[in-house]
Order: sequence, then C-alpha cells, then structure tokens
Amino acid sequence: MASSRLPDLALLAFIVGIAASFISIIYIAYHYGGQNLHLAPFSSSAGPVGSYNAIRSDILRADRTVFDPAKMIIWLLGGLQASLLILLRNRLPWWPIHPLGLVFQDTRGLRFYSFSLFLTWAAKLILLRIGGIALYRRAAPFFIGIAVGYVAGIVASSIVDLIWFPEGGHWIHTW
Repeated sequence: MASSRLPDLALLAFIVGIAASFISIIYIAYHYGGQNLHLAPFSSSAGPVGSYNAIRSDILRADRTVFDPAKMIIWLLGGLQASLLILLRNRLPWWPIHPLGLVFQDTRGLRFYSFSLFLTWAAKLILLRIGGIALYRRAAPFFIGIAVGYVAGIVASSIVDLIWFPEGGHWIHTW
C-alpha cells in the first residue's frame, strides 16, 4: 500500500466508525429505550438527566449570585497560575508542564488516565535522553502497537460477547 493513501484510508475508517457508532446507538436507544439501558450517557449524572439536574439545582440555589471574595481570590490565583505556566512554556523550551493540565486537573478522565499519562511521559523522556530523536522515532511503532493491541483486545472481547452473550454482554472498560 502506498504511504500516501494511508491518511485517506485512516480518515475513511474514522468516518465509517463514527457512522456505525451513531447508527448502532440510535438503533439500540430506540429499540430498548435509552433509560432502560442503565448506561451513563442515558440515565446517570453523566448524561442528559444529570446535566438537566445540575443546571436546575444551580438555578435554584440563590447563593451562587452572592459575591464571594474567597472564590474571587481562588479564581484570580488560578488565572495567575495559568499565566505563569504559559509564560514558562513559551520562554523555556525544556519546561515539561503544559498549562492545559490545569483545565483537566480534577476531571474524571484524568483520574483514570493519570498513571498512563505519567508512564508515557516518563518513557518519552527516557527515550529522548538516552538515544535522542532517532531512538524516539524507532520506538514509536512499539508504542503504537500497544495502543492497537489494546483496541484489538476490546474488539475481540466485543465479538466474544456478541457470539456467546448476545443479550447480556460484559463490561469491557470500567469507565
């Protein structure tokens, strides 16, 4: 396969995957009913019901409209911290901490992925320090293979669930 066709094929696979996901979730939600699935996007605090309840409770709480100096100080300190990280990131090429980390510091995704992100960062740092960019580029297929293997494991688990457990299935991820 020509390497120039690879981005086109990757884009096509992405589009087909998104379309298949949309079609299957719409079919499943209409066939079984979104609330009956007992999945987070449909019935828990992560989905529309949770978003509605959060907005409703924020509107009903009157204390959110009262000026709170402590909250203002925290907000200003956060802005100062972000500005400092942006300045350091722009002025010092070796600075490892990205200011975008402040946005995700207390999100659910970061709690799940923080150790994986740390290991990735440490592996990249070690590879660059030991062998430079040449070793980093030679090792890239290995790390891509880890991600592809993980996805292949999920696909295999889904196929096993489809064949042997068509009505029930199992949790493949805990997230």
